[in-house]
Amino acid sequence: MITGHYVLHAIAVWLILLAVAMFSGCDYTLTKDLGITNPPTDTTGTGGNNGNDTTTVKVAVAPADTIVLTGSSTSLRATVTGASDGAVSWAIASGIGSITTNGIYIAPLLIPADSITVVVRAISVADRRAFGAGFITVVRAAIPPDTTSDTTGNPTSNEVCFQRDVLPMFQSSCALSGCHAAPGQDGYVFTSYQTIMRKGVVAGDPFGSEIFEKITEDRLDKRMPPTPRNPLTPQQIELIRRWIAEGAKNTDCPPPTGGCDTLNMTYTRNIKPILQTYCLGCHSGPNPSAGQRLDNFSDVRAAGVSGRLYGVVSHSAGYPKMPYNGNKLDDCRIATIKAWVSQGAKE
Repeated sequence: MITGHYVLHAIAVWLILLAVAMFSGCDYTLTKDLGITNPPTDTTGTGGNNGNDTTTVKVAVAPADTIVLTGSSTSLRATVTGASDGAVSWAIASGIGSITTNGIYIAPLLIPADSITVVVRAISVADRRAFGAGFITVVRAAIPPDTTSDTTGNPTSNEVCFQRDVLPMFQSSCALSGCHAAPGQDGYVFTSYQTIMRKGVVAGDPFGSEIFEKITEDRLDKRMPPTPRNPLTPQQIELIRRWIAEGAKNTDCPPPTGGCDTLNMTYTRNIKPILQTYCLGCHSGPNPSAGQRLDNFSDVRAAGVSGRLYGVVSHSAGYPKMPYNGNKLDDCRIATIKAWVSQGAKE
């Protein structure tokens, strides 16, 4: 009876220790057997370990807590102590998103709430019972304000403006020769409201719309636009989601009220949002159209100072008409670009 009692007690203690190791993580005590098969327990009363080398392996993840926006990424690092091999493997323990073999967490483009918590693990290669945890808060990216739509600061409509905000994104990022300009791959043509609505959009149901599924695909090699084109930003994806959820209407917007404010123009506040909507589908990445990148300040400034940027958007003589496959920019946006250049093309 006494022997059975101690056996049950030992089993209970072992289960508790196993549970602690599984759920608290971070470290685990390794007993390295030095060539002894089933070594006996110490019976000398001296506390010896009969030739066993006991080492504690610990894994720490840094930063332990971090915040990222949907569609963006953050780099994590792991430190292993107590083992000669410092390598780790990475895994998502809880939540959504993906993590690369070198510890770069890629947040999902879409989350079910304003923010979610994701738990990642760095697992020791030397002993997979030892791991460290990192906690990531993924925050839904907000749609940046349109600084050129209404100088009074009042929204012109609660609905997403298709003609102004959504159509240019499709035209710039998708309606390219060999992709989704007419006749269009797989029957998808993204040059106008009518062609976009022919296939892949279920009004009122973004998650049931194949177009939305393609631009939010978790597998990067399947996501649209394909590489080397830049993917849509989280803000652009949220605009498309809202547009479909609001009924996928062919909404247009009135011109700005109160005139067009072109004072104190800067690249970050005034020019970058215009380029992101109308230009970056073609003019970004390693192989930009016509060799012209517009996804960084230095290249945009050079295009502005040389007169090329204003020339193409104003459809001046001797310049190609831009945006490609799209309508000419409205007068206020063109005036904004001209004012930015004349004011020194400030960042």
